[in-house]
Amino acid sequence: ALHVYEFKSRSSKKVFSKTGEAITLLEYNSKDTHLAVLRNNGDLTLYNNTMNVKSSTITLKESQTISTFRFHSSRKGLLSCASDEGAVSIW
Repeated sequence: ALHVYEFKSRSSKKVFSKTGEAITLLEYNSKDTHLAVLRNNGDLTLYNNTMNVKSSTITLKESQTISTFRFHSSRKGLLSCASDEGAVSIW
């Protein structure tokens, strides 16, 4: 499970169950409405932080695994992903 912990209150505020493989990278978008989680197997999963649900799992058609991703620093809906093989996608 993935726990979103708040240091101020020292408690878990949200819990997303069944996250699967070990997490290698995670990041919030600029408005903190979505959380992207990259796992060891290369799957990228988006969680809706406002509704507390899993939004989608993203895969690259040109590659087997996603190796890195980044949300745009000011546009909340822009996400880019890349693989070790050189495939790049922007959503």
